[in-house]
Amino acid sequence: MSSSEVNRFKGQLTTRLPLTWLSLAFLGGIILGSLVLHSTRVWVGLALLSALSALLVRALPTRFRKSFSNIPFSSVLFLPFSFILLAFLFLGSARYQSSVPNFDAFHIAFYNDREYDLLITGYLIEPPDYRDAYTNLRIETTHIDTGDGDLKVSGLLLARVSANQTFHYGEIVRLRGALKTPPANEDFSYRDYLAAQGIHAYMTSAKATILPGQGGNVFSAALYALK
Repeated sequence: MSSSEVNRFKGQLTTRLPLTWLSLAFLGGIILGSLVLHSTRVWVGLALLSALSALLVRALPTRFRKSFSNIPFSSVLFLPFSFILLAFLFLGSARYQSSVPNFDAFHIAFYNDREYDLLITGYLIEPPDYRDAYTNLRIETTHIDTGDGDLKVSGLLLARVSANQTFHYGEIVRLRGALKTPPANEDFSYRDYLAAQGIHAYMTSAKATILPGQGGNVFSAALYALK
């Protein structure tokens, strides 16, 4: 690569649509994070190391950089912007890893596919979705009872209840029923559809009891009440 080509490439990196380059690096990091499994801390650590490297390269004297001029692409490698791109790449990987749910005993999906009914407490995060034969409720879970008393949990749940009840945003409900993993088949994956919305647990037939109290956001509750 000639010196004129290197200078032109430098100009493209540093002056032409830098946000586009950063966005592409971040998106590439999301793909990298899906292929290479590391913890979020590892990716964030690599991002910080890349950012520090950018500062270090910027502080290097020109004479030191010229001593590596015989190395291919050395002029590009010693650009601070190159390390900034790496930082955004690793931040994209960290973002992907942080979005992967951890189904431990404190997540509602941990209790999927048990061979017995469960008691689950939570509140409506959206107004109910009324259908002709049933009603869909999107619930932010708070507690689960497997037979040994209430345990604190978190995570979203989609519950299908009978159509003869009326519900409102923010109401606290107690659900009884079998907790399932959303189904998936070759034609359509309801599991992936719900997972994109952060829902990993599903009740196909639940009995709902409205409890005293109110959950959710007071501003959202006021807006839904006006509607």
